[in-house]
Amino acid sequence: MRLDEILDTVTGSTPDEWAKVNRWGTTFLHEFGSVGFPGGESQLTTDWHSERWVYRPYAAIGLASGMRSHGDRELSFPWATFPDPAVRGFWADVLYHGQLVHREQLLSVDGGRATFPTPDVISVENEKATLGREYVGEEITDTEWRFACLVHRLEGGPDEQDSYLRRAGLVLVQGWFRW
Repeated sequence: MRLDEILDTVTGSTPDEWAKVNRWGTTFLHEFGSVGFPGGESQLTTDWHSERWVYRPYAAIGLASGMRSHGDRELSFPWATFPDPAVRGFWADVLYHGQLVHREQLLSVDGGRATFPTPDVISVENEKATLGREYVGEEITDTEWRFACLVHRLEGGPDEQDSYLRRAGLVLVQGWFRW
């Protein structure tokens, strides 16, 4: 199966086609790193996915999510003007036969009430602007949006994604995942 076929299958699926794998215990998808301190010793860090699913029609395809993409740091975006303005990044991974084949950084907004893909900045040339470009907004592709919506629903999030997209003012464009 080709990568584009795997991703088409995932983004074309519905939450009821997925089975949660790890009701209790580990996902066995960990990340290890280290943090160094000036003049001191390094400290081992670890993080892991908290959720894992298998695609019922073809069990070779899986999803995992929850590993933080920026540690405990909150991210900032001009469109994140929700009652809870904190934005937290996390990884959502597509697996094939247990192997990572695609990774997207998703954004949990408004206390987990919605999940967005990481948008691209839209800018236009403007010689008076800093660096000759002026910020216009941010965009996401429809494929990225379907993926973020699927992960959000699998994680048990409320079905308010479209309302949050309108409120954020992100531009939805036709397209594939951006690499």
